[in-house]
Amino acid sequence: MSAQNDLLEKHQEEIERLTAEFEDQIKQLKEHNEIEAHAAVQRYEHLYLESETVRSKNAELEDDIQQVNQKLQQLEMENQGGQEWEQQMEESRHEVSELLEKLSKANEALNEKDDRMKQMQKECEGLKTELAAARDVLSLHEDLQKELEETRRQRDAIELRVNELANETKLAEERLKRERDEFLEEKRRVEESGLLKSSTSEERTNTDNSQSEEQLIHLSGVEASGWGEFNDQPELQQTPPTIHQLSAEITRLSEELDQERTMTGELRAKLTESEENMESARRSSEEAEKKRLDLVERLTALQTETRTIIENLEGENEKIRKENDGFEKEIAHLRESLSGRDADENSRAEAERQREAESAQTQAEFEAQKQRLKEELDVVRQQRLLLEKQIDELKEEKKLLEELNEVLTIDKSALEEKLTKQEDVRSDKEELVSSLRNELKALRDATDKKIAELNEREDQTKLKLRESAEELEKSTKTIESLQAEIDKLHTQIGKIEEQRNKEKEEENIVRNQYVKALETVKEELLVANGKEKEMKKAEEMRKELEVKVSKLEEELKQKEEQVETVRASASQSTEAAVLDIKQKAEKKLAKLKQTMDGKIEEAQTAKQGAEAEVEKLRASLAEVEKKFDAIVVDKAKLEQQLILRESIEKELQEAKYREEKTSSKVNELEKKIWSLEEEVARIEEEKAESEEERSKLQEALEKNKEEIEQLQEKIKSLSESNEESFRKAAAKQDSESKKVVRELQREVKQLYVELNEKSEALDAARKALEEGGLSAKIIQTTTAAAPRKPADSLEDAGRGTVDHSEELESMRNKLAACHKDLDELRDEKARLERALEAAQKGKSQPATVSVNGGRLDEHPGFADPAEAEYLKNVLYQYMLNRENLGHEALTLARVIGTVAKFDKKELDAIIHKEESRLAGWVGSLNNTVSHLASNAYPSNTGR
Repeated sequence: MSAQNDLLEKHQEEIERLTAEFEDQIKQLKEHNEIEAHAAVQRYEHLYLESETVRSKNAELEDDIQQVNQKLQQLEMENQGGQEWEQQMEESRHEVSELLEKLSKANEALNEKDDRMKQMQKECEGLKTELAAARDVLSLHEDLQKELEETRRQRDAIELRVNELANETKLAEERLKRERDEFLEEKRRVEESGLLKSSTSEERTNTDNSQSEEQLIHLSGVEASGWGEFNDQPELQQTPPTIHQLSAEITRLSEELDQERTMTGELRAKLTESEENMESARRSSEEAEKKRLDLVERLTALQTETRTIIENLEGENEKIRKENDGFEKEIAHLRESLSGRDADENSRAEAERQREAESAQTQAEFEAQKQRLKEELDVVRQQRLLLEKQIDELKEEKKLLEELNEVLTIDKSALEEKLTKQEDVRSDKEELVSSLRNELKALRDATDKKIAELNEREDQTKLKLRESAEELEKSTKTIESLQAEIDKLHTQIGKIEEQRNKEKEEENIVRNQYVKALETVKEELLVANGKEKEMKKAEEMRKELEVKVSKLEEELKQKEEQVETVRASASQSTEAAVLDIKQKAEKKLAKLKQTMDGKIEEAQTAKQGAEAEVEKLRASLAEVEKKFDAIVVDKAKLEQQLILRESIEKELQEAKYREEKTSSKVNELEKKIWSLEEEVARIEEEKAESEEERSKLQEALEKNKEEIEQLQEKIKSLSESNEESFRKAAAKQDSESKKVVRELQREVKQLYVELNEKSEALDAARKALEEGGLSAKIIQTTTAAAPRKPADSLEDAGRGTVDHSEELESMRNKLAACHKDLDELRDEKARLERALEAAQKGKSQPATVSVNGGRLDEHPGFADPAEAEYLKNVLYQYMLNRENLGHEALTLARVIGTVAKFDKKELDAIIHKEESRLAGWVGSLNNTVSHLASNAYPSNTGR
């Protein structure tokens, strides 16, 4: 109960602290709202002053317009004729039209101002709704305060009731302790008396086998029915009535405790409801603060808009003043010009009438504009009145916001105090939780130890019961074995009796035979009286039979005696064995019963003590768990309150940060406005400069267009000349390469002809040598002359090859020069094409023709279909006659690469490949020639 009182006190302190913090927050919000309302009033006053300045400027504009109208009227009266005067009037009309346009712009600006004023009115209505919401929040706060007072009263009443219950519970606990001690003493006495009764009842057991078996079965179920026997004893029922009284008091106290718990639950529910109300009030205050910030932002936006409008109006006023000054100067100039032209008044009367009509029209337009301006001024005045009303409403709202700020400040201070107290309570509760956890651990360890001891005792009792059961089983087994032995003895006795009956039957049979034999003997004696021998034999036979009968009788007597002795001994032994077994079984059963009764009683007492201890431990554990749960709940609540505090602090910091941001943004916006004005001036200057540059650029563009046209004509002429030169060079190269190939083919044919002739001569010489018709001299001369001829022919061939290689080198040089010329022409063509493309793309921009030479692969594709046709023909020849071209293949490869616009690396690789192929072809040709020469003169090579 003391712990519950402490918890209630702590909850009460927390509630008071939360209320105080909430009131502090409300006060702070009120102060903040008052400051903002005051600032808003000042801003509205500033706007009002600015609107008054705008009105004064509009009045000045009206005065200026009136002066202009008067001056125009004076001009109409003074001006008389003249073309120059008409021109000046046209200029003045133009200026008047410009003034009208400016006035229309000013009217548009005023309309925009009207729209902005309407927006401000709407925002004021939104502020009114927000103030109504704030008032609702205040009413909620008052309701919460009333509920808190009611909860305080209820808490005081509950505390009184709790104190009374605590005193009553203390007295009841003392009574319970006393009665518990008395009950334990009486219980011990009853247990002692119960043990005595059980010992007396054990001595009255029966000796019969059926009763012993029933007792064994009863002993096996004693553990289950021990409590019933204990309750059935009359001495236990004669206990004093204090136990019933104690149980009744315990039930009553438990009911009261349940009632107290329900009361505490209701109080906790009310506390949670109050906390929820506080949270809702805090949320509503946050929403009010957000709305206030939105209002501040809107007011700043309105201020900026009004500033911009005022600045625009000032600029327009300055422009109008400058125009008025210009008008005055022009009017003075017109007056000077008109002073010397009074003589021409009659001739220009008609012009004056026209001018008067035009001036009347302009005057009517001015009057219409005047009326518009007056209407706009009336609208502005009405808006001013509305703004004044809104300012008054804002002042009232300011007062309400001040009140709200006061309430919020009070709530904030209370919340801060409450949070500090909650932190202290949290630390205390954490200490309590740690101590309770330690106590729980200790209690759990103690209970675990006691449970382990009880388990050991139970195991021991179970072992003892098992041993007793085993002994009972052994005794039952011995009884069964004895019964089996008795059954065996009964069977043996039956067998012996059967044998005895059989022996009696045999004796009767023998007796009957003996009687029959005697009768037969008597008959024979009667029949044979005279026969002594037979009589002697019969007597001998009779004597033998008598001896046999005597022997049989003796044997029968002996057997009967044996049977009687066996029967007596068997009956005696069976009876003695049965008696011994019964006595032993009874003794064992009595001992087992005594031991089992003692063990059962010990187990019952241990079980009762263990159950009581377990119940106590369970009750203590339940109480500790309840305390622990309550502490956990309190801890969670404290954590929630700390989280709320942190969130409130964060929100306050964010609000401060937002205010700083808004102030910094306002400063930045002012700086931006100044910078924008400077940029506008700079942009106007740049605009003038850009217009000048634009005119210059247009002139340059025209010049560039002319240059581009000239370049296009040059490009056309150059492309035509390039095509002609390219065709001529290609034709020359084709003819020269074909000539070289033909010459080479002719030389090769000649070499083949000479080789054939020499081979034929060698064949003829060999044939002649084979035939043997020639002399050695002829052979020597032929052999000496033969190597000279091929040597000369080889030298001629070498000279021919040297001359041919020189011609090839010269042709290659010429081809390289032609290719260079072609490359240069193509570069020039590509440059001209680029210049044309640039001229076509950027006609508005000045044309920039690149002078740097580009690569061949930058502009793939054919500039002219003639090139494509030429490339087609060259490729056809190259693919058809590649193996018979020789050096012409290299030239064709170069032509294909240049026309197809391969890059430099690809073209070099192709040329290198063709040169290697050509070198291999020439080498193979030389090898064939040398091989043929060696074959033609084998004798010389052999030597």
